[in-house]
Amino acid sequence: MSADTQTSLFAPLSSIYSPSQDLDVLKAMARDLEMYLQSEIVYWQLSDAGPFTARNPSLTVGGLLLNLQRLSTLHVLLPSEEHTVYARVKNDLEGILDYWRANMERKAWREIWVRIGWFMSPAILGRVCNFV
Repeated sequence: MSADTQTSLFAPLSSIYSPSQDLDVLKAMARDLEMYLQSEIVYWQLSDAGPFTARNPSLTVGGLLLNLQRLSTLHVLLPSEEHTVYARVKNDLEGILDYWRANMERKAWREIWVRIGWFMSPAILGRVCNFV
């Protein structure tokens, strides 16, 4: 599939999704990733909070992998000058994740259990049970 065809398929997303903003978030995550993986913190506050109107999310393993997956699918929507930036950031992240694999896996399991615990809290369970 050509880049033009892919871009036209994703045209409706352009009004609600900004791949450039996703790339900015990914760059911020890449800058903090090694410190994050060496810490005990599950939800890491990025050192670059992002613009006032669109704050960056916390860094989590799940959030990072989601952002990487989304951009790997939608990178064709990036302006041409950002394609090399995306490739470099993706390559840097893959190197860091390979080097710190054990830390990343341990952090991912902690995040899963934190999220399950949050979902199983009485306040959330009460809301979910009301919908059933």
